[in-house]
Amino acid sequence: MQDDLRELRIAELILQSLRGELTDPELHELAEWEAESEDNARYLETRLTEKEIGEDLNILYNQDEGAIRRKLDTLLGAQKAMSSEDALPFREDAVTMGEVPKVDSRRTIRIWSYVAAAGLIGLMAFSTFLWKARREKQVTETVKAPIIEHDVAPGGNKAILTLANGHPIVLDSAANGELTKQGSSRVVKLSSGKLLYEAQTASTGGAPAAPELYNTLETPAAGQFQITLPDGTAVWLNNASTLRYPTHFSGKERLVELRGEAYFEVAKNSAKPFRVKVLQPGQGLEVEVLGTSFNIMAYADEGAVKTTLLDGAVNVRDVSQSVFLHPGEQARLDNHKELQVARVDTRAVIAWKKGFFNFDNSDLRTVMRQLSRWYAIEVVYDSKVPDLSFDGVISRNLKLSQVLNILEQNQVHFALEDKKLIVRP
Repeated sequence: MQDDLRELRIAELILQSLRGELTDPELHELAEWEAESEDNARYLETRLTEKEIGEDLNILYNQDEGAIRRKLDTLLGAQKAMSSEDALPFREDAVTMGEVPKVDSRRTIRIWSYVAAAGLIGLMAFSTFLWKARREKQVTETVKAPIIEHDVAPGGNKAILTLANGHPIVLDSAANGELTKQGSSRVVKLSSGKLLYEAQTASTGGAPAAPELYNTLETPAAGQFQITLPDGTAVWLNNASTLRYPTHFSGKERLVELRGEAYFEVAKNSAKPFRVKVLQPGQGLEVEVLGTSFNIMAYADEGAVKTTLLDGAVNVRDVSQSVFLHPGEQARLDNHKELQVARVDTRAVIAWKKGFFNFDNSDLRTVMRQLSRWYAIEVVYDSKVPDLSFDGVISRNLKLSQVLNILEQNQVHFALEDKKLIVRP
């Protein structure tokens, strides 16, 4: 029944998308589904029509559209929208694509969905069951040609692990299984591409190491990686970031050092607080927790360090000030050295962890900084930067040309020369 329910739900979303009837949460639901598999994503190159959708539904279910809708309504009941707490939200007040009067006179471009290239006729819908039903049919219609000749693939699971003795291990090419032993921990690369520090005790053949050893995990531009520390704390490291940590936690606290961006799910230990020291020039920021989930964004080119709390409680402190955060709050330390606290949309903050860019009225330079880190490109501006802002969500699984096709609206254009992206009005 669950499979039936899911396929019918996707069929409903596709029909609605072609008619322009989707709500923002439904747009995101369809977008998340497309990112789940290569079969789904394959339809990124296909432009479908209502007639074609109807033909596919007949092949699959031997039912007309009305029967499909009635069955769907019966299965879904009051939960037809199937909105998820984990779904990335679109702001209800977000403007539509085009020119909208703003206080700062900035032109705002609304990104409908990462499965829609701006300028095409409606949304492109992509689905596994349609792929299976139509795989014997030759599809000749495709999206418009990429705006760059030599495309750039998106980033992925890439990182370098530097051991205590300075020996580097390139994780994306390392074999799965035990990589080495560091102090009292086994270092294991899992088949899922994650790195695991498995603490060894006397009962498992190990003993606490002395002195304490430190390892460093570093992701390049266009890289990301997940690690489980010896205490069980899970860390998602974003691109162009560095995490330094001990191979076992001794003493009265658990201290790690971060440069860049990471999301933490800290294992609870009331006797041993967990602290993150932010390694950014001119900043002395530290975040202390007992057990909680939070995100720290500390890129040098962003102009501010942002600590966002999702669950639990954290104390964010600088040399001369500190703030206590509650879930849903973000502490911002900018170059003026003043800690400011505001409520934010936490799901938007950790969009990168779920595989999305989330632009919340973001100016063009902010958007380009994210793209430059994820695609390992240099961004240069041919002239004055267009006064544009962007609202919406785009998959980080897309190639650079596909992202640029979505963004290339209203007086902004792009050209790629080697690994240099030129922005032109």
